[in-house]
Amino acid sequence: MTSVHPTKINIFGACHGSQYHACIGRNSYQDFQAFSEGYFLSALANLKRLIEQNDSFVEHDALINPILYSARHGIELALKYILQKLNECDLEVDAAQIHQIIKLWEEFEKVSVYDRRLQEYLHRLEPLIKQMDEADPEGQDFRYPMDREGKPTQEGKTIVDIINARTVIEYLSKELEQLCYLTNKITSERNLEAFTQGQGKTELNREELKQLSIELPNLDCWKSSSEFNSVKEKWKRDFELSNNGFSRAINFIKLHREFSGNIGNYHPFQQLTDEILRKIMDAALKAQEKHIKDDEELKSGRSLHELARLEVTPIEWKLYEDLSEYLTKDIVIEITALFELSKANYYSEEYEFLINESEKDFESSREDSEKEKVRDCFLHVFEKANFIRQIVKSLRIIGRVDLHEIYKSYIYESDEPGIIISVNRIIDVSD
Repeated sequence: MTSVHPTKINIFGACHGSQYHACIGRNSYQDFQAFSEGYFLSALANLKRLIEQNDSFVEHDALINPILYSARHGIELALKYILQKLNECDLEVDAAQIHQIIKLWEEFEKVSVYDRRLQEYLHRLEPLIKQMDEADPEGQDFRYPMDREGKPTQEGKTIVDIINARTVIEYLSKELEQLCYLTNKITSERNLEAFTQGQGKTELNREELKQLSIELPNLDCWKSSSEFNSVKEKWKRDFELSNNGFSRAINFIKLHREFSGNIGNYHPFQQLTDEILRKIMDAALKAQEKHIKDDEELKSGRSLHELARLEVTPIEWKLYEDLSEYLTKDIVIEITALFELSKANYYSEEYEFLINESEKDFESSREDSEKEKVRDCFLHVFEKANFIRQIVKSLRIIGRVDLHEIYKSYIYESDEPGIIISVNRIIDVSD
């Protein structure tokens, strides 16, 4: 094998197998969080090496500066990601040109007052953030031995305990990663206006409003129930709400498609009716029972070929014929949206958006007649092995607790985890 002199090698090109490739640029994730994760991983990998080998104090001293620089830079990038995401909703911050950790943290502190979940992280992380900032305020002390004026950058520092360093950096890495995910969630919720606000400050976030809706008694007994007053006083005390603040919260809940279901105030579908949904779910149950029976026959020894000859037309197509007189364009569009809601983990606030998207898909169908479009769009979801499961989940999401309780018994639960192979489809029996 001919060796190549290092001066002839291009490291920014594919040469060896893909197992030796690392993606950068547009071939990789290019955001602050992805870079932050990389710097933390680098710091922790080197700390692991130093602690496990622990036989070279020369390596300890040589690697500790890159380790601490990586950790500090990971913190900076994570905070920039968090502030950048919060800037995508109504919480405006400007941290693009800030490199000092403490100033980034101060910006985070300003916006944390708008959500108690952010404040929890503020209190947990602040001591360690300040410690890292004091160790390297400008992000230069672990990069260079001297500053621009020729003064030592680490004056007054002598020792780093690498075991403690690993504990702290590992904790910061995990907590900041979770804070990044939480920030994404909060940004989405605020863009959906899923919070209450009074006198310029956020009173309750989406999770708190959901919890309040769960703790409240049914709407029809608010006036006569002592439980309502008990919940009211508890929430006013624990969340420092005024009477008006609590009123804003319960008015929000009554109007909210999902949360109102928790107080027995069910919002109707747009076009679908409870009766038509019952017909569809009963038909889906028949199809499921047929597939389970086919599977049992397969297990008993009958071949797939024999069973396939018995059922040339899928059961769903036969059931569609019985349902077709009830299925209009608008109803099929809403059934599709209902299926997609839980399948793709949407918020209940996005239900109307999904209906609009389903309508666009319907109109873009290649079929000529509306009748054919109705058939194909309905069967596209009705034939799915997880149709019942997803519809039941979505009913809970949109606050139809009453219907969720009825149809959750339709979900097939297998004694054996995994999938059931059937003549016409695969039934997924796992969550």
